[in-house]
Amino acid sequence: MVQTMQLTLKNLPRAVTLIALIGAMVAAFLMMPDVDPGQIREIVGHAGPAAVVLLVAVGIVVSPIPSGVVAIVAGALYGTWWGGGLTVLGAGLGASIAFTLSRWLGRDVLKGSSLPGVSFLVRARSQNTLMAVVFATRLVPFVSFDAISYVAGVTPIAFWRFLVATVLGTMPVCFAFAALGEANGDAQHGTFLLLLSIGVTLLLPSAGLAIRALQRAFHALSPALAHRQ
Repeated sequence: MVQTMQLTLKNLPRAVTLIALIGAMVAAFLMMPDVDPGQIREIVGHAGPAAVVLLVAVGIVVSPIPSGVVAIVAGALYGTWWGGGLTVLGAGLGASIAFTLSRWLGRDVLKGSSLPGVSFLVRARSQNTLMAVVFATRLVPFVSFDAISYVAGVTPIAFWRFLVATVLGTMPVCFAFAALGEANGDAQHGTFLLLLSIGVTLLLPSAGLAIRALQRAFHALSPALAHRQ
């Protein structure tokens, strides 16, 4: 009982900070005026490539700015590869901030919770499984990028695993949107760039999985080969 009270008092400042942060984010979301593609293009055109990174990052942390629109604008201004790369960088930065806030403010506060959903998130589990889940959700543009970043922070996944899964999983979508922006209405050119960007970015994790499978096969065959010699 005493230990529980001590833990509660210890986490009280973080809990209060977390509640205040959530309130501030909700207020910012409600008060933020609607942002149209023309405004985003004007901002990026004046501020330069750094604006792409910052707009995407802010859009992830607070959620008032559509990251897909920023990626399309970046593709139109800087091309598929530069525009997509800047969008990926912004996504990684925003996801890292959201993850860190959730990890520092939320994980210790929620650890002692008996609520089924919360206890499921904070309990120990395979790092590889958590990494695979984050990677898979990043590939689907309809799954809330922001929510996954915040939820991942209260799970036991290592930060570097979260970041790698986020960057690799985000690349196909970011480059695809940038390709659409560069195409600028040219359907044939846009389709080619879209397929090329998705193919190239999916090649990275696929190659990693293939190498890992070959390593496992080699380790499994090593005793048999050594016995033959």
